[in-house]
Parts: sequence; C-alpha cells; structure tokens
Amino acid sequence: MKLRLRIDSEADLGPQFLHVRLVDMKDDQLVAYLMRDHILLEKAQFANADYNVRLDQGKTEIVWTIPHWSVGEGEYLFDVYLGPPVDSRNPDVSGGRTWRKVLVASTVYENPYLKGASARLELPIQNVRITHERAAGHAD
Repeated sequence: MKLRLRIDSEADLGPQFLHVRLVDMKDDQLVAYLMRDHILLEKAQFANADYNVRLDQGKTEIVWTIPHWSVGEGEYLFDVYLGPPVDSRNPDVSGGRTWRKVLVASTVYENPYLKGASARLELPIQNVRITHERAAGHAD
C-alpha cells in the first residue's frame, strides 16, 4: 500500500511538523501516526528524532510505502496535522491545524484467520520518499 500526501503551498513555509493519524472509526481509537520517517505508536519514539518536513513554495509530496496493511477489518480514517516545528523530546501540537477525515478506508479480509474486529498493530514502513517541485517563476 502506498499512502500519498501532496501539499501545494503558495509560499515557503520552512520546516513544519507533519503527521498523518490513522483512527479506527468504530470506536474512534488511534491506531498509529505516520511521521516523516516511519510510523509512530508510542510517544517514547519521539526521543532524539527530527520529524519536521521542509515545505517550500510549490508542491511537496510525501509517499509512505507500507508493505503489509496489518490492521484488522473495519473502517479507518486518516487525519493530517501541519504546524510549527517541534522539539522531538517534547512535541507541542497546539499551534498547528488538523484536517479531519482526509481519507476514509475500509478493510475486509477474505482470509478466515484475519476476519474479525479491528486491531491496533504496527504498520511496517518500507520507505518514505519526499519530493518537491518549485512553483513556476519562483526565484531562488
């Protein structure tokens, strides 16, 4: 599975803290966060990491490659948060903005061993790619 997020910006925003939150719609439970480099399940994983993404004028695309979609059956929604850079040891997300239900996905398994309620499992990230395309006419 590839999750692709494209941000079109009319101005250079510089470093920004960005995450995608995956939530189980059935009970509004957090499943995981997708960060710049990988997926995050525990706050302790913030320590000594840089999860800020540089957003310049133009189009920035972030693609998470998830080799195994290992959440249980059910409906999931994706929220996107964008805000000022954060200190990895004490992330403060009060100064940004969250877009709710950017994407809604359903999971139905035909394999009888995977049938059943949703589950909180880690999604392994194979790689994350960030590309940027400058807006036409923008001088460096």
